[in-house]
Amino acid sequence: WLSGSLWWRNFIRKIGRSITVCYGLPYAWLVQGVLSLTIVISYIAVFAMASVAIGAPLPLIGLITAIPLCLLTMVFPITVGGWGTREAAAAVLWPLLGLTGDQGIAASVLYGAIVTLGTLPGLALFIWSTSRRR
Repeated sequence: WLSGSLWWRNFIRKIGRSITVCYGLPYAWLVQGVLSLTIVISYIAVFAMASVAIGAPLPLIGLITAIPLCLLTMVFPITVGGWGTREAAAAVLWPLLGLTGDQGIAASVLYGAIVTLGTLPGLALFIWSTSRRR
């Protein structure tokens, strides 16, 4: 039991050091903030393009309200990759913007497909690197 306690202490120390490296160095918080904001903006842009692609462009208010709310539903640990919760949110939110729930679902499914396909190069690299190590 005591060795398990030591394991947790070491784990907490390592996390503390990682947080210090990520945020404690001069201007690291600024770099992290800019990178995080850039990523969120890219997610919103992909979702907006998916909505345009299915023929349901969102007004500006939708870009700053509906899409972030749809993306926020993905943090609930009840689905894989946010599938289901994101579509449900889009089905509810798109009609508030003068579009149909079906259009919201279609945009969300297309967004999910685009993001999933975007991960395939990383998966290929992972498979290649693990097979190379063997």
